[in-house]
Amino acid sequence: MLNLQVLSIIGAFCILIPYVALQSGWLRQSDIPYLLLNIAGSTALITVAIIDDRHGFILLEGIWGSISLWGLVKVIRGRWKSNK
Repeated sequence: MLNLQVLSIIGAFCILIPYVALQSGWLRQSDIPYLLLNIAGSTALITVAIIDDRHGFILLEGIWGSISLWGLVKVIRGRWKSNK
């Protein structure tokens, strides 16, 4: 159980740190570190939610991670197209 608590705290910080950075103007929504930290955080938290059988959090983190992954793909595609 302690490992799940540690994983959930790490996941929460992976989401909260880029959120604070976004609100402070240190990162933009299209910055790769912002998106990667959101994906990492939602992956950690959805893992805990699945193990703990928390359907609401599975839904929340699944959507959160999917949106972040979609944003990352858009950023990478945009950079790839601009380098052609």
